[in-house]
Amino acid sequence: MNKIVRKLTTKPVWWLETRRPYPIRNAWTRLPAIPAQNGSIPFAVLTTPQNFNDALWTAWSWVRFLGDTVRLEVYVDGTLHDEMRRSLDQILPGSGLFEATPAIMANGNYPPHVQSFITDNMTGRKLGLLLALSRRGRFLFSDADILAFAKPTELMELFTSPEKGAYFLEETCSNFVDGIVARAARIGVTPPASLNCGLVLIPHNALSPEIANELLQGWQTPPINWVIEQTVTACLMSAAPLVALPRDRYVLSTARQFYWQPDVDYAKIVARHFTGTTRHVMYLKGMPWILKNLSKS
Repeated sequence: MNKIVRKLTTKPVWWLETRRPYPIRNAWTRLPAIPAQNGSIPFAVLTTPQNFNDALWTAWSWVRFLGDTVRLEVYVDGTLHDEMRRSLDQILPGSGLFEATPAIMANGNYPPHVQSFITDNMTGRKLGLLLALSRRGRFLFSDADILAFAKPTELMELFTSPEKGAYFLEETCSNFVDGIVARAARIGVTPPASLNCGLVLIPHNALSPEIANELLQGWQTPPINWVIEQTVTACLMSAAPLVALPRDRYVLSTARQFYWQPDVDYAKIVARHFTGTTRHVMYLKGMPWILKNLSKS
C-alpha cells in the first residue's frame, strides 16, 4: 500500500471502525443453546448493561469448551433487566445472573480503602467481585471482551491442581501502576511480570483484602489509572502458585488494530483478549469467525 495513502487513511478508518455500530453483537441469537452445568469451578463473567450482548458471546464461547467442569455466573455492573434473563436463558439456560454490587457486599465488610475503591472507581466492582469470589472458593473469571476459539487444554489441566492459579499475559511488558508496585515492594510483594487480569484462575482465599487495603491508600490521587485494579490484583495473586498461559495461544495483541495490519490466525489460538484499542476487531473478525466455524466447534 502506498505509504502516503496509509498515513492519510489510518486514523479516519480507525475512528470509523471504533465508533460505528456492529449488528453482529446481537447475532448471539444464532448460537446454539448450551444448557448450563453445575460444575465444580464457578466461571464468572463481569459486564455492564451496555455490553451484555458481548458477555453472552464471551460466556458461550468458553462454556462450549469447558462443559461440565464449570458453572456459569454472569455479573452485571448495573441494574438487571428481564431481557437480560431471557437472553441468557436462550443460549445458556440455567446459568446464574446477578447484580455485581449486591453480590460483592453480601460477602462481608471490606477495609476502608478497598471499600472506597469498590464504590467509587470505574473498575472497583471488578476488584470487589474478585475478592468476594475468592472468599467463597476457587474460581475462573473473564472480562466480557475475551472470546475462546479452541479447547483450552492448558487451563483445563490446571483445574486438577486446586492450589494453582493462571493468567493471561500482556502482549509485551507489564502494565501496572508504578506507585502501587513500589508500595507492594515495601511489604515484600512483587506482581508477576506482564500479568493481565482479563482472564484469571484464582485459588480459594488467594486474595487478601488487608494487603489490598495497604496498596490502595491514596488511590484517588491523580492521575487515576485504568490499571489500578489490575496492579492490585496482580500483587495479590502473587501469593499463590501461578501459571502464565502461553502467550502464543492465549493472545492479547494489537494485531489488526489498523485496517492494513494482518490479524491473528484464529484457527491457531485458544482465545484472544480484545482490549480497548482492538475491541472493534472482536466484532469485525472474532465474532464472524465463530459464526463461520460453528459446525466445527
